[in-house]
Amino acid sequence: METLIRIPSSCKSRCGGTYAKLVSSVRLRPRHGWWFEGKILTPGRRMKEGDLWPDETWPRPALLLEYAGNPKPLRGWNRHTQDNEYILWTYTEGDGEWKEMARTMLPPGTWTWHMGPLAQRFLERGGYGYQYRTVEQIQQRVGEFLDAEMAEVRPEEEAIVLAVLYDQIASRICDPMHRAS
Repeated sequence: METLIRIPSSCKSRCGGTYAKLVSSVRLRPRHGWWFEGKILTPGRRMKEGDLWPDETWPRPALLLEYAGNPKPLRGWNRHTQDNEYILWTYTEGDGEWKEMARTMLPPGTWTWHMGPLAQRFLERGGYGYQYRTVEQIQQRVGEFLDAEMAEVRPEEEAIVLAVLYDQIASRICDPMHRAS
């Protein structure tokens, strides 16, 4: 019989809207939660231990991000200015318990700057780091995308669309926000 485990649920008050995410990878320079790739789970839910690893590509030990909301939520407009709690957990097969790796209380939209690098380092140590795309892969993807989009443009507007794209690419070359850190 397979071991059942419980997904962490750290919310101690009426903080609805919590979630947990079993993390398979974290994109470079994560800017929001969508860049933490994986499977969303319900905090407190029981599941089979083996389901933490849907296939051989999922990291071992398992990495889980829990959004625990705010321990003392306010009502009305004030609720948007509060910090929220995010917790990174790890689980090693056969341990039977989650181990807290990191915890933070930060305003919405800023937690990824703190938790992203921690999660990336954890994954890299286990050999599950971000898989960089090659120049050839990027060139092919962008070329295919441009071909598909340009096929939908009226012939008299092609030059305008290409000029706008040129401006956007040139500004990314100059704008430090778009450069690798």
